[in-house]
Amino acid sequence: MPRLLALVLEDEVDLLTMLGLTLARMGFDVLEAGTGEQALDITRERVPDLVLIDLMLPGISGFEVLTTLRVDARFDASALLVCTALRGLDRVETCLEAGADDYIQKPLEVAALRAKVERALRKRGKFHQMPS
Repeated sequence: MPRLLALVLEDEVDLLTMLGLTLARMGFDVLEAGTGEQALDITRERVPDLVLIDLMLPGISGFEVLTTLRVDARFDASALLVCTALRGLDRVETCLEAGADDYIQKPLEVAALRAKVERALRKRGKFHQMPS
């Protein structure tokens, strides 16, 4: 079975690296973007199966990336997960209503990230058994 493709959108370099390595261990090929502009440039060429989106970014916000991708039919089968330090039920609801498959609060726990990724992929019909 071919490997799934993930895009990690995160402006904190250490966290970007950690998330990329974690997803690679889960069996993904990983693309990385530090800005919303970079993420949108990447997605013009490639359609990832999973996108982890930080909301607070310089320039184009993660929320704008989320809404841009979700209204594009090419991303109908892509799992879009918001991954942010921002808190508040209203923020979670806003992201879910905009098309996020789930909302993960930082700091991250790898087990919780894995469970939410698997659930979102299953919802989008892309679940496969990930390495432990």
